[in-house]
Amino acid sequence: MDERRQEPIRFNINLKAEVLKLNDDSFPVEVRDISRRGLRLICDKFDYDINSRINMRIEEPNTDSFISLAAKVIWKRNIEGKSEAGVKLINILPESHASLLDYAYSKWINSRT
Repeated sequence: MDERRQEPIRFNINLKAEVLKLNDDSFPVEVRDISRRGLRLICDKFDYDINSRINMRIEEPNTDSFISLAAKVIWKRNIEGKSEAGVKLINILPESHASLLDYAYSKWINSRT
C-alpha cells in the first residue's frame, strides 16, 4: 500500500487579505495560493503558533466585498525576510470557497493560453 500523502492541487493566486486580531486590530497578508483545503499566506511577520486558530478576511475578486473565514495554522517559516504560513480552512461558506477556487482556476487557465 502506498502511504505517501496525497498533495492537493494548488493554484497560484495573489489576493489581499488580513488576519483579524482579538483587539479588533488586523494585519495585512497576501494569499499566494489556494487549494481545496487551505491557503498559503505571505506577510512581514506571522506571530501565530502551529495549531492556532485565526480569523481572516480576503478581498473577494472583482468585487468590493470581503470573504470571512476561520483557519488553523498548519505550518510556518521565514523565507527571504518574510513570513510564510500554511493554513487549513475550517470555517468558510461553501459558496465563498467555490468563488475563490473558480477565480484561481480561471487565472490558471488564462495563464496557459
